[in-house]
Amino acid sequence: MHNVSVDIYKVSEFPNAAKESWMVMRGRNPALYSPYFHIDFIMEISRFRKDAFILALRSNDGYEAFLPVQGKGFALTIGNPFTDYQAIIQSAQTSYTLEDVLRATSIGAYYYESFITDPSETSTACAVLNLENGADAWRDEQDGSYRRHLKSLRRRVRKTKAEYGERKFIYHSRDMEIFDQLLDWKRKQFLSSGKYDVFNADWSIDFLRALFERGPNAALRADMHVLMIKDEVAAIDLGLSDDHAYHSWIIAYNPKFHTLSPGIQLLEELITNSAALNYKIIDLGSELGGYKHHYVHAPIHVHSGFVANKGLPAMIAKTYGLTEDISQRILGEKIGPIPQKIRRRFTQIASCDASMSGRIKGILEAVRPHS
Repeated sequence: MHNVSVDIYKVSEFPNAAKESWMVMRGRNPALYSPYFHIDFIMEISRFRKDAFILALRSNDGYEAFLPVQGKGFALTIGNPFTDYQAIIQSAQTSYTLEDVLRATSIGAYYYESFITDPSETSTACAVLNLENGADAWRDEQDGSYRRHLKSLRRRVRKTKAEYGERKFIYHSRDMEIFDQLLDWKRKQFLSSGKYDVFNADWSIDFLRALFERGPNAALRADMHVLMIKDEVAAIDLGLSDDHAYHSWIIAYNPKFHTLSPGIQLLEELITNSAALNYKIIDLGSELGGYKHHYVHAPIHVHSGFVANKGLPAMIAKTYGLTEDISQRILGEKIGPIPQKIRRRFTQIASCDASMSGRIKGILEAVRPHS
């Protein structure tokens, strides 16, 4: 990179001119469609995370690219595990890499999750629905697997109506009791599944609440949609939105209605009403277990990993990476993706909790038996 320097800003000190450049780049680069790439998302994170920084590449012509990170020695995806996508903010005409951005900084190693990339053997497809032409056109394009899935869901809808009466959908709900119910159900789900409870950190709930309290007219906000069955809350979907796209973020449902698939009933209504809600894209993220594989549509792929840059952090990152590689080659299918899962779990815990005691507690929680 000739005549390009890298500045590191605390997010709270990020210049207005740089913010404007960020938004211009994002607006001109279709790969940055997700609301996670809106500058306001990074600004909100910085209110609760004092270790939030933005790396800015600058040339004689102005800003070239940006990369938000959390931490400086071992840097992490900013806002992880709430940041479902990560990318270098740059125009579609440039192709700076993570190595390019990090090379001129003092950051030792950078661990990232769900980095937007080209399709490859190591990337993961995302469940992204392009609804630009409307819900009916989107459904017409889907394969037989989706149609069978939808047929099965319609049986559950009929059963719901027969046993409980008509359903009620509340879009853009502002009910704080329902918001709190969502978090309660989600935390119980984390506990029963053995997944790390990302709400253990004090800042995490405050962060979500702040996004929700921005209100339905904010350029970036958390939208909450609700399915009611017989006057009871059956499913809640809290998503990050910038009007153009809705990223279904935190979903939970009433266990009483589990067999009726209330979460999927709510999702299908969001698809049906996408035009009225002004959603051109509905994004379900990169983890394609369960129902999500029926909704893979747009060619969006991500991958996770690390960049070893310099110093002791780089040496540690390379050593663990080598351990992952050797373990996979020797043990293969016997251990599957376990080393990668351990790394991901640790980065989740490290992102949420800066204290050593909190990180140790999180690791112990991760390995304890679950029913």
